[in-house]
Amino acid sequence: MTNETSSVNPPDPRRADLARRQAALVRALRGDAPTPAGFDPAHVERAADSLGRKRARSVQKAWPATARAVGDRYGEHFAAYAAENPLPTDVDTDGFHFAEWLRSRGLAPDDARLELAVWRVVHGFPFRVLFLRNARTLALVYRRAGAARVLRFGRKPRP
Repeated sequence: MTNETSSVNPPDPRRADLARRQAALVRALRGDAPTPAGFDPAHVERAADSLGRKRARSVQKAWPATARAVGDRYGEHFAAYAAENPLPTDVDTDGFHFAEWLRSRGLAPDDARLELAVWRVVHGFPFRVLFLRNARTLALVYRRAGAARVLRFGRKPRP
């Protein structure tokens, strides 16, 4: 019987060093650490800003009602949210956490709260009920045939 582990090459110290340097750069791009040695801080800052804008645009596309409802303050609110919250595994989860962040601070307009309720129903809640303040209506969000449905009760919105 042969010992297969004896044929394995020992770890290359250059690869380990590269992995450490890459991890340091990623932490700097996320804003969790200073720019590592050997990198231009201005370039790293520009790249980090660009990645932040890309993240905001991705959430804006995945959660359009929330982005429209927040309006001109979307960028400002998303930047504040992103500074407090690390990048999640996917854009849908990022959008959910952003909408929840808005809701928890009383910054979520009705359409954003409704989009959040729909997401929760689609992802497991049997139903959600919420009062839409601006429309002065009650909304029931429920799941039927695998899709979320919304029923509104109350005043009809004005044209």
